[in-house]
This record gives sequence, C-alpha cells and structure tokens, in this order.
Amino acid sequence: MMNKLLLTGLLCLSAVVTTVAQALTVRGRIIDADRKGIPGVNVLVKGTSRGTTTTADGDFSLQADAKDRLVISYLGYAAQEIAVNNQTQLEVTLAEDNKMLNEVVVVGYGETKRRDLVSSVASISGQEINEFKTGNAATAIQGKLPGVRVVTPSGGPGAQPTIYIRGVSSLQGGTSPLLVVDGVPIYSGGLNSINPNDIASLDVLKDASAAAIYGAKASGGVIVITTKRGKINSGRLDVDINVQAQQLQRPYQMASSDEYVQFQRLKNPSFFNPPPSGQSLTNNTDWWGAVIRPSSPVYNANISYTGGSNKSTYAATLGYFRQESQAQFGYWQRVNARFNGDFGVTDWLKFGVVFAPRLEDWKNYAVSDFLGLLGTDPTTAVRRGDLNHIPAADRSQYDLEWSGWGYPYARPSNNPVNYYLEMKRAQLGLNRVYGIQSNAYLEIKPAKGFTFTSKVGGNVDTYNYQNFSPKFYLDPQNFTNLVSASSSFNTNYSWSWFNTLGYANTFNGIHNLKALVGQEAQYIDGYYGSATRYSSQGTNDPLFNSIDNLVSDRSPEQINRQYPGTGGGTTDINRREAISSLLGRLEYNYDNKYYFTGNVRRDGNSKFTRANQYALFPSASVGWRLSQEGFLKNNKLVNDLFLKVRWGQRGNSNAIPPTATYDIAKVDWPYAFGGTTVYSTGPWLSGNPNLQWEVDEDFSIGLDATALDNKVSVNLEYFDNNARKLLLNAPIQLSYGTQYGWSNSQWLNAGALRNRGWEATINYGDKKGDFGYNASLIFSHVKTTVRQLYGTLAYLDGGGNDYREGERFGTISRTYAGGILGAFYGYKADGIFRNQEEVDAYRGPDGRPIQSDAKPGDLRFADVNGDGVINSDDRTIIGNPYPDLTANFNLRLSYKRFDLTADMYGVFGQDVFNTVKRYFTLGDYFSNVQAGSYNNVWRPDNQDAPNPNPNATAGNFQSSSYYVEKGSFVRGRNFVFGYNLPDNLIKGIRACRVYVGAQNLFTITNYTGVNPEVQSNSGNGTTPQLGIGIDHAQYPVSRNLQVGLNLSF
Repeated sequence: MMNKLLLTGLLCLSAVVTTVAQALTVRGRIIDADRKGIPGVNVLVKGTSRGTTTTADGDFSLQADAKDRLVISYLGYAAQEIAVNNQTQLEVTLAEDNKMLNEVVVVGYGETKRRDLVSSVASISGQEINEFKTGNAATAIQGKLPGVRVVTPSGGPGAQPTIYIRGVSSLQGGTSPLLVVDGVPIYSGGLNSINPNDIASLDVLKDASAAAIYGAKASGGVIVITTKRGKINSGRLDVDINVQAQQLQRPYQMASSDEYVQFQRLKNPSFFNPPPSGQSLTNNTDWWGAVIRPSSPVYNANISYTGGSNKSTYAATLGYFRQESQAQFGYWQRVNARFNGDFGVTDWLKFGVVFAPRLEDWKNYAVSDFLGLLGTDPTTAVRRGDLNHIPAADRSQYDLEWSGWGYPYARPSNNPVNYYLEMKRAQLGLNRVYGIQSNAYLEIKPAKGFTFTSKVGGNVDTYNYQNFSPKFYLDPQNFTNLVSASSSFNTNYSWSWFNTLGYANTFNGIHNLKALVGQEAQYIDGYYGSATRYSSQGTNDPLFNSIDNLVSDRSPEQINRQYPGTGGGTTDINRREAISSLLGRLEYNYDNKYYFTGNVRRDGNSKFTRANQYALFPSASVGWRLSQEGFLKNNKLVNDLFLKVRWGQRGNSNAIPPTATYDIAKVDWPYAFGGTTVYSTGPWLSGNPNLQWEVDEDFSIGLDATALDNKVSVNLEYFDNNARKLLLNAPIQLSYGTQYGWSNSQWLNAGALRNRGWEATINYGDKKGDFGYNASLIFSHVKTTVRQLYGTLAYLDGGGNDYREGERFGTISRTYAGGILGAFYGYKADGIFRNQEEVDAYRGPDGRPIQSDAKPGDLRFADVNGDGVINSDDRTIIGNPYPDLTANFNLRLSYKRFDLTADMYGVFGQDVFNTVKRYFTLGDYFSNVQAGSYNNVWRPDNQDAPNPNPNATAGNFQSSSYYVEKGSFVRGRNFVFGYNLPDNLIKGIRACRVYVGAQNLFTITNYTGVNPEVQSNSGNGTTPQLGIGIDHAQYPVSRNLQVGLNLSF
C-alpha cells in the first residue's frame, strides 16, 4: 500500500515537473537583412490570443509551450512561423516583401495583389494619409496620386475639396467620384463623414477597366476606402493627439480713409462731400484686423483599440476633430466612433459588422471670401456706441446689442454688410449632422475555391439647421421690426445589398483563374423641410429659436403676402432613386506572364423612363509581363516590367436630376396682370422622358517597372477618355410656355467631351545601415476638350456669383464645341492709351477710330476680327483655367529614431481670372483699394501708371485679358520631423513618438491675387466646372504649425 502511494506521488510530481518544464519564457529579437531590430512586429502563439509586439530595438518576450509555434508578421515583410521546440532564445530575420508588387489593392467587390493588377488603380496607405493632419482625407491626398486632382475652393472650417479623376467627366452634371467605404456606397456626407485616422487604405479606380464594375455611378472614378480592422494580437491601444495653430497672411494692405476718399474722388469729385451718415475720415477701420484672428487652433485626437485571435478580430476607434475659423467666430467639429468586427465561426463560415456613428456641428463664420471683407470702406466704424441713428419714435424697439453697429457705405457687392455683426448673428444659429454608416456581411466557403459573400449596408445623415434673427436697425434701408426663428432639416439615407459568388483556383501551376458573379440592389432617398416663424411682438432672446411649434399651416407665399419679402412658412420635398444591378468579373493569367481581366455590369435606375431604364457597362484589359520572357527573365537591372492595355465603358446617372424626366407644376406662383399680382399655378420644370445615361468610354495604356533590386519603381500611363450623351440644360421653344423653374430650359443628352493625358510616377528608396530614404516624383497632365454641344446651344457661359460677375464683367467663361471647358472669354487687352494722341492714332485702314469710345487711360483692346471696330465680336478666348501639369515631390528620411517627411506640390500652366483687380485696384462699386493704388492708376499727371483709369467708360470693367494672370505655383504642403522615444522609458508604454511640423508652409507664385488655387462654386449657376479658376478672393488655405504625440500601449 505504501509503495502504491509512493508511486502515485512520484507520477504526479513528474507530471507537474513536465508541465512546468513545457511552460517556457521565450525571448528573442526580430531583425532585418542589415541586422537592425524591427520595432512593432507581431509575435503570436499560433492558435491562441497570446502575443506581443517587439520593442524599438526588435526585442520581445512571451510565454509559450515547447510544442507551440510562433507566428511572426509585420507589414512589408514576409511572415514566418517558428517552432519553439524548447528554445528560449530566438533570433529571426524577416525578409522584405516588395511592397509595390505584393501589397493588396481593393478593387470592385474584391481585392488583388498589385503585381497582378491590370487596371489603373492608384493607392495610398492610411499611414501616409495621416502624415497630413486634417479633417478631410481629400486634402491629405492632394498631389499624392497620379491623375487625381484635388482643388480646395475654400480653406474654411469643414470645407469639402473638389476631386477630379483624369479630368472632368460631365458638362453640367455631377463630376464627383463615387465613394465606397468598406464595400458600401456612400451618397451623402462625402469625405467629411470619414475620420482619416480610421482609414487603412484608399484606392482610386481611375479608368473604366477598373470602375466599370460599379456601372452608372462611376463616370467620375471610384474612391474605395478600407477602414482599419483588428489584428491578431493580445490587444493594442493607440492614442494620437495633434494640435495646430492656423495662420492666415494678410493678403493686401488696404488704403486708409484718406487714400480711399482720394481715390474715389478720381471717379466722382464730390464723393464724401459731405460724408454719408455714420462715416468719418477719422475711423480708419482695419476690417481685416477687426474680423480675422492672427492665429486660430485645430484640435485632433484619436484613440483606437485593436486585437483578436485566429477566430475573430476587432477594432474600436473614437476620434474628435475641431477646426476654429480664422474669423473671430465660427468653427466646425466632428466626433466619430467606429467598431469593426470580423468573426470566424468555422473554417468555412465567417461574418462581420461595421457600425460608425458620427456627429458634426458648426457655426457659420460669415466670411466666405475676403473680397467683401477687405473691400469694405474704412470710413465706417465697427460699432457706433449709441442708437442716435434710429428715429426717436422707434428707438425703444431696438437695443445696442444688435443695432449699435456701423453700417458700411460700400463694399464690392450690391449690399454692404458689417462683417463683425454678421459673424455675431451667425452664432445665434446652429448646424448639426447626425450620421451613421453601418454594414454587416456573411462569408461562406461551400467548396474548395468558392466564396459566397452577402453584404448589406445602410447610411443615414440628418442635417439640422437652426437660425435666429433679432430685430435690428442699421440705417433707413437696412432694418427689420420682426424677430424670426427658423428650423430646417435635410435627411438623406441609402441602403445597398449585394451578393457575390467568387471562384479562384490554379490549374497545373500555371493557369490562374478568378471569377465573380453578383447582384446588387440599392435605394437612395431623402427629404427635407423647413419652417419659419415671425413675431412683431417677439423678443431678441435666442431661446425663441427653440420653440417647438415652428411649423405653420401657411405656405411661404401666403406668409409673404402678410410680411412682404420675409418668406416664412413651411416647405418640404422628398426624392428617391432605386438601382438594380447584375455584375461579373473574369480574371485569368497564364504563368504570371499573360493577363486578362473582364468586367461587366447591367444597371437599372428608377430615374429613367422604362424605355431607357437599363444600360450595360463592359470593360476589358490585357497585360504582358515582359520580365517573365526569356530575354528579360534573368536581367540584373530590370526586376519587373509589365505592359497593360485597357478599354471600358461606365455611366453617369448622377448627372440626371430626379425630376428631369417629367413635367412639374408649381402652385402659388405670382403673376402680374394689369398691375395686380395674382397667385396661380404655373409650369415649374419641363421634363424629357427620352433622357438616357451619360456614357464614358475609356482607353488607356500602362507600363509598370521596377529595377535595381526593386529600389526603383516607375509607372507610366496614357489615357484617352471620351464621354458622350452628356446632359445639357438647353433652351426650349417659347411655344412651350414660360417657366419659373430653370429659365425655359430642358435637360437633353446633347454634349460630348474628351479627356486625354498622361501620368508618370518615379520612386526610389533604400536603406544603408541606420539611414533610410525614399523619394518620389509624380506628374500628371490632362487636356479636356468639349467635342459637342446641343445644336441650338452654340456655347455655354459661366462665371457668375454673389458679386454678379455676369452683370459687371459680361461673360467671364465661355465653352465652345471643340474648345476648352470653362475657358476665359473676353477682350484682348493690348496696353493702355497713355494720351489723346495714342487714342487718335488707333485707326483702321479706312481711317475711322477702331475704339471709338476710348479715352486716355482706357485699356486698348485688340481688333481680333480685323473689321476696324471694337465690339462684342472681338471677344475671344483669353485664358485656360486648367493646368498643363501638376507635380508632387515627396521625401522621407529616417535615421535611427529620427524621421523626416517633406512634401511639395506644384501646378503649372494654369491661368486665373483675378476679379479682385476690378475692386482693389480700380475701386469699382466704391470698394476700398490696396494701399498705394492712387499712385498706380492712370491720371493725367501719372500717364505711365501700370493700371488704367478707374473712371474709364470704354470697357475697363469688361472681361478682358487685363484680369487674366498666370497661376502657376509651388506649395510646401507638409513638413514633419519626428522622434521615437526609447522603449520602456515610461512604464507601460510600448512606443512613443513626438513630432513637430508645418502644413502649407509657403507658396511660391507670381500670381498677385489671394490664392492661385481657386475654383468658383457658381459657374453658370448649375455647373461649378464652368467657373474654375475665377478668383473672388475665396477663403485661402492657411499655414498650420503643429505638434503631435503618438502613444501605443
């Protein structure tokens, strides 16, 4: 008995010892080919959630059993599995993966390795996006992707840049690229709805061979965003904090009150004699100093937690971004949250969810451009300090808070405003967006090589706008005795559901086949409404804005009858669009040498009538890897050489307004009969039931090459894109009747344009010991030509905005068939008539004056058509708003724990129409002028001045080449210097990096305006692309100085 007990005890002790012996502490170091430690490498015990990451020196330590295997992985390196086998000390060398060739690129409804990519796709990692700290990823990718042009129409808080992919895809329709996030189309919110810190990768499908699988939404290209997913590790907490100081350079030094009055008396000798009410030469108001802050902050904070095991991974993020206006008031802020989860049930079943709510809110800052602000007369004080300008009988109705303000005599617009007061009024309102982006997917692998995926996604954005307007009295023409409160909303929602079945297999080791078939349904809807309440007995208390019962049972027109000109009441409307699609893709390559990819999509859209409801969009591309041929296979210089040829078609249903195919009548339209206003029903829109899809046909050739042990990579692209059946809002016959809607016009498929160009990317990178470097150059060129317009529509005009340029300048831009889209149009200025002798000498062959109404000091216009007289027939194309070349240079350097990034962006060959000269140089509409302008304009005693007579009558204010300037520029976009602190310097912190930097540090240009990178948001009222390059002194991008901290736990 005693022996049995002893034997049992020995066996138990042996088991315990064996168990203890199998639990090992494994230490090691992960190094690269130069025996340098690699930080941040994931080391995981296979089949468990136990794992760690390496320190800055590449060291790690974790618990493992003797029989375990360690999975070692890191981006840019080939993963390895190492058997523990009782080893307690390991040294593992990771081999670099050629990132350019082996990185995964997301394409429509799938992904592929870059080395196998035949279509034209430009990619950027989330890490590179986040080198440029911003609230909108479009700003971060400017210049970084060949063929992708990002134009920033405003640098104000929350401004959304405009993105053009290989030119302009429509004449008067939408040109924005389709945005797809985690496989789900996003139709509202734009890139402002995505936290850049959540992005893992951004891929741009540039040509039809890539984008055709998205069909009728893809004519402007497709931006595919993949957000960060969880990783197989024991859990990682990352914190990113960034603070910036925005600085706007004063663009002009404006004239004092004395010079302002002296200048205006050149045009009207009795100006300011006597001074208008409330004006004084002693005021000398500096409107820039009163309204614009020297510096304003930007706050950006993000926290994320990622982790997972072999079965499931998760990522949870929370982000906050706030950008203050450079004006004294106003901001835009956003809070984003996101949860991404992927869960493996079995080897053949997997599902996942994405849930991403956000909240945006902002208060307007009233200064959308600096033309009105700087042009405001300096003789007006910002505040009056009393109410003596109000008639005594009415004075008790008003208070100093809203009525004790100076009212400017003039500014470049028709209606002068006190910008400081407008900012304060704007703070009484609040704009807010509640948004949710979500999706869920199911993935089943029913048999070898087959994958079935079903994904459903939904997005909702609700915009709420609230505004309060108090009573105020500024002068007898600018006052109100009504308090008003208004509230409006705009809700946009969409859902999509797609199901795909994919197959992938390799036969005999050389035949690589992938196929995909699928179906997708989408529904897009929205509705909006507004309500306004007025009170003549109300209070100036902003709480009036919060009353629940804003909705009135009277229409706006009915309220206008009671309160003429106030517009109150309620309005509401809804819109919807349904899309049904079938899609397919076939990919084949033979021995990684010869490639073929074909895509097809059939779309049906409810916006069209039945006869035109469906369209087919095919594409095909072939590739030849020359480096696999015998004559290059073992070449020591060239590592890879891949030639690609592509063709495809895609559509544009976004160009078509929801109501364009049917007639609409409007009730309560005012008609004048015999001097009496009668309210009745009238035509609102004239529909066209024969509208079809806009079609974009694309041909391109590409060449990818790597050389010198993959240190050098080159990408060359040529493309020729032809768009047809483009929508034009063309005039209709007068017999159809008079419309109040869109000026007696109707949408027609009548236009065509062509985008042709090339792109080049050159990259060189290497590492020598502790020193690493990477430099890249990107060049893009595109020429956009209009090939066809509607028969009775000889041209398209553009250029109007709030300053009524169409009225003041005449036509600024004109588009002819065969010409440039949005080309500047006007007279060709050929100097200034310095004296009467020059005026008299400007005669035609018949001896008659060519410019009959010219006077000394006027601009001399060229007789373009040679008929001996200057008239409207001499107007011609005077400038091209599109650049000949865009370029970007990026440099990354690293040495031990230090890193440096420098990014430069350039635009060359574009022209800019500088409307500011009319006001700040010539003082039109009683605008203030730049300091020194009095001595820079023609006067009888100053005949050699560089600028014409501001009192001229012969067309100095007409659109002419005098206002057109070269707009080429080079901008220092981003400079960042960082340092990684030693590991374990602070207990519990895996990694810590601090950095400082500057964004938009400088701009080198000969342009005399505020900002050479401009795009008018107005065009001809419907088409922004017809107004590109027209400078109204829009809110420019600011110079931002920054400091930041990255922490990992």
